Amino acid sequence: MDNTDFSLLKFALEYTTSTPQEGDDEAARAARAASTVQATTAADYAWLKAAFTQQETPFEKTTRLLKVLENENDTTQIVSLLDHFAELMEERFFATCFAQQGGTELLKRFISQDNNEEVLLAALTTASISAHNEETVQTLYVNGGIVDLVCSMLLVQQTTPVTHKLLKCLSAFSSGNDVVEKYLLAKHTATLRQLTLLYASSTSLRFRALAMNFLSRVVVTQTSFADSVASLGYLDLFVGALASPDSSIAQKAFKSLRKLCSSSSSSSSSSSSPPSTSSSSVQANRKYLLAIGLVSSLQTYLKRVEAERAGEDDEYFQEDLDQLLKHIRELLGSLE
Repeated sequence: MDNTDFSLLKFALEYTTSTPQEGDDEAARAARAASTVQATTAADYAWLKAAFTQQETPFEKTTRLLKVLENENDTTQIVSLLDHFAELMEERFFATCFAQQGGTELLKRFISQDNNEEVLLAALTTASISAHNEETVQTLYVNGGIVDLVCSMLLVQQTTPVTHKLLKCLSAFSSGNDVVEKYLLAKHTATLRQLTLLYASSTSLRFRALAMNFLSRVVVTQTSFADSVASLGYLDLFVGALASPDSSIAQKAFKSLRKLCSSSSSSSSSSSSPPSTSSSSVQANRKYLLAIGLVSSLQTYLKRVEAERAGEDDEYFQEDLDQLLKHIRELLGSLE
């Protein structure tokens, strides 16, 4: 709520209500209300009229701020405006207005040109927030070249903060959007391969969690990707991630491995099974996974989850761990 909105609310509370007194009858309440209205000065009404006149629709506000941003040259002001847009994106209708009214081209300019890191980070933050689960914005960013730009930048060495922001953008651009995920698989396999290298070289659990969340989601939702995972290094990454100290990373890695080892015939009886892949892909993936020690890694992971289950007191998490244990044992049984 901005200052004008707050002032309008305050005005309404102060000038359109009266405080009933104990013992007031209906006539007394009416008289008290009338006296309150009479106490409202002409200046108050003039202010109220001006306040309503100054109210902007999201379209008007976005258009006005974009014009200011387009003509701004001061780095501090550019960052401030981008940060303000990022805050506005919390109200989702601003995101579509922003992308449709010129924000896409401005973001591309601030991300692609040789800006200082502060501007770049602010632009990437605005891009990721505006695109998250917003299909219209995601499509505009694909067509406008921002997705291609972010993918190309991930192939070049960046500072750690920039790499984190680029990955957040990539995840936001494809969140809940099957079309964008397919676009990434078709056009940017080099970037998808690069993410496995960035994961392996990173010492940040936060970055690894971001990367695993994105990579696992793509693997689980895109059945056609199963044919490429070995050559892109995903199978090695997932097996190694079973030993991650972050249990959420390990669980996502297991979910991916379970999907990659599940054919239509073996998973059709279980509604909780991940989407199945073709039998030829499953056979190839299983052969490769067995060669790199998946069974041993799963056995170690099983013991770890059993220990977690033994020490868990919350019934909700106990049920989750019981289900996870069931799936681990099922996968081990199918491999041994």
